[in-house]
Amino acid sequence: MYAELGDLGLQSREELHTRIKELQMQARNEKRTVADLDKRIREFNQILTFAKRYSENKKYGDNYQKSRDKERYEREHDYQLRLYEGAKSWLKNSSIDPATLKVRDIEEHLQKLKEDRKALYDSYHLKKREHNRLNSMEESIAKFLDEPDRPLSLQSKNKNLEL
Repeated sequence: MYAELGDLGLQSREELHTRIKELQMQARNEKRTVADLDKRIREFNQILTFAKRYSENKKYGDNYQKSRDKERYEREHDYQLRLYEGAKSWLKNSSIDPATLKVRDIEEHLQKLKEDRKALYDSYHLKKREHNRLNSMEESIAKFLDEPDRPLSLQSKNKNLEL
């Protein structure tokens, strides 16, 4: 066990305990960041939905403004005009200027957020596995030394590390 700890660059139980606490803090921070990214992804998905709806139906709004018989045009394209106006209103209420909106840019930003989230989530799981392995090592050392009281880090094993 001590040889394995040495391979990890840990020379004492105190270093092992410190490393476990560091992993626990890092994993907690990454978990919070993943949650923040999830929130941003949901927000950008919503923005993307309304941006697409706006751009797909913008021609109806433009044609309505150019139409000589607005009532007739509105009767024929009521659904599309409602989608256009609703999306336009939602975007403006969200402080987004529909005129300068580019769906492609939103899609690219959303994709980047998803990639960042995946990388962070993978890192979180690696830290969680390493934390569990080091905790097991600490527990094995404590059992081998026949210590009646388990170290504090073992009492909170896996605590706050689950997503």
